[in-house]
Amino acid sequence: MEIQRSPFVPTDRLIGSDERAVELARKAIAMVCEGTTLKVALEQLGLTRKLFAASLSSVRELALEYARAREISADFLVDEALDVVKNEPDVQRAREIANMHRWAAGKFNQKRYGERIDLNVSQTIDVSEALKEARARVVRPVIDQLPTPQPQAIDLQDVSPIEPRDEESRTVDATPPADDPTPDIFS
Repeated sequence: MEIQRSPFVPTDRLIGSDERAVELARKAIAMVCEGTTLKVALEQLGLTRKLFAASLSSVRELALEYARAREISADFLVDEALDVVKNEPDVQRAREIANMHRWAAGKFNQKRYGERIDLNVSQTIDVSEALKEARARVVRPVIDQLPTPQPQAIDLQDVSPIEPRDEESRTVDATPPADDPTPDIFS
């Protein structure tokens, strides 16, 4: 089968894909599944990115295989990160390489190596039995319940003015004597 070209689309843009391109894409996916990067796999097979993408979009099973291969390649990235940390003498370089591998693994397989925690609950709960039990219970009528007490009004007694509690404070006079020499600055 030949690659179809539309007269209205530039010649470098492919529509659909042929069996040869699909077979090469399958080989590239197998190489990615074994730990090879996609770029290296495409270069070794002589397949362009456009043709690979066209093959993925035209064959759904191929796209699913590629997604699964990416998830598997995340395991290889984690293994490589561990090897680099163990074998690299330069600690800073080992840390950078391991962080890059860990980041890529998190992007390729988010369920296993991603930073987000999935809190979605997929368990179903059947509450029909509990509803049946609740409906079967005998509900007491309102008349049988204890009466509520009536509110009571409490009269407040007059509060006496605050007075000193000790004898010294009662004897001190707050008004200054009339012959006080200090001038009153507030009057």
